[in-house]
Amino acid sequence: PLRIELRKYLPYKKKHHANIIEYILDELKLDNYTLDIDIYNLRGILKEINSIVIFDGLDEIFNINDKVAVKKDIQNFLTSFPKSCGIVTSRHVGYDEASFNSNDFIELEIKDFNNQQIEEYVNNWYFCETEIDEKVKEEIQNFLVLKSQIDTELTRNPLLLSLIVILYRNNGRIPQSKLEIYRSCTRTLVDKWDENKQLEIPIKIIDRKESIFSN
Repeated sequence: PLRIELRKYLPYKKKHHANIIEYILDELKLDNYTLDIDIYNLRGILKEINSIVIFDGLDEIFNINDKVAVKKDIQNFLTSFPKSCGIVTSRHVGYDEASFNSNDFIELEIKDFNNQQIEEYVNNWYFCETEIDEKVKEEIQNFLVLKSQIDTELTRNPLLLSLIVILYRNNGRIPQSKLEIYRSCTRTLVDKWDENKQLEIPIKIIDRKESIFSN
């Protein structure tokens, strides 16, 4: 399996006038997977061996022309290497600007969690984040009881649920209102997440995000 973050591929493509296979080769070398492989070896591997290539975050390319150009690169790559299975991820917003041909791609949507999946997620989250003892088990059960106080619109969304669990873990209580949840989520997403991802957002809103998203 190979994962390509499209927000990183786009500036590489522009700077080096490169294509996807050249980007993959550079990424492999940067990650120290191998120092001996060259472009011919990599082409041979992709032509001979079944692989999965995940093209992650088409929605994180904001310029329509760039998005269409990257879409064409993906199509050309998968045509050149038919043994590679391609998975493209995108949010709904902006996907229609560069949607893939339904004859060649199957469109799948990640559905909201049901109650059983919410419970599974919470248990798995704690299992990954901390040692499970009796006190933690009690904390998990308390959360699963108290979550009924939160609008299901929020807890059924995997991303928002993860933020709510973090808020509960850090503060020892369920957020008391939708406003509190949205405020915390907004600050996390538009401040920390955008900064960590180093997204090139063309709109000059950096200092006005909270006021813009407040509605």
